Amino acid sequence: MIRKYLRPQATYLAWLDVSGVIEKVGAGEQAARETKLQDASKPAVTPEMILERWFVEKAKVHLNPGSSYGTGGAAHMRMNLGTSRKLIAKALDNMSAALAKL
Repeated sequence: MIRKYLRPQATYLAWLDVSGVIEKVGAGEQAARETKLQDASKPAVTPEMILERWFVEKAKVHLNPGSSYGTGGAAHMRMNLGTSRKLIAKALDNMSAALAKL
């Protein structure tokens, strides 16, 4: 479901292409609905924001919405890898299990 991952050079941040996941969970439509219902003075809800909540709820993993880093971050999530391999493996296992249920 996560389309690709390119091994970064000299960083502890991973950028994950989650465009397929956004589509599978209906995050684009949900973001549009939430944006429509909220005060117009607030910034639009993005599909990545919806997916951020989805990963917290379903996988107990907090990723950062790529859209919060600019338009180039759309359909991406940022994962901080600055921790132990054991915790990274646990996060990836949790994400994999949640995605397998889609």
